[in-house]
Amino acid sequence: MVNPPVQADTNELALINRPGSLDRNPAWVQTLIYLALSAMALITLLPILNVFAMSFSEADAIFKHPLMIMPYSFTFAAYEYIFSTSILLKSFFVTVFATVVGTLCNLAFTITGGLLALQDGHAGQ
Repeated sequence: MVNPPVQADTNELALINRPGSLDRNPAWVQTLIYLALSAMALITLLPILNVFAMSFSEADAIFKHPLMIMPYSFTFAAYEYIFSTSILLKSFFVTVFATVVGTLCNLAFTITGGLLALQDGHAGQ
């Protein structure tokens, strides 16, 4: 037996379709929500800005001012060192190798499991 579709009350539809109907919180609650979201955004972005500023600062400035948003003494010395050695290239190849080998292993196990699941007569079916 199939139940007939339930008809929504027209007053309920008017409340749902009304502009701003999902925003039923008072203004002070909305302010608290925006303050909390802003605080979380700052907590997330400030460490990223700190690392970015430290990468463009001299070593002495980093030890004197470990928490910075803007570099105190601007320099490209860290990037010159990274690109002058083979460290970056080696780490890139290690990353590519791990990604390719991991993907191939994952594909092998997934295909094997999928083929076993398609065949009849195995335990667990």
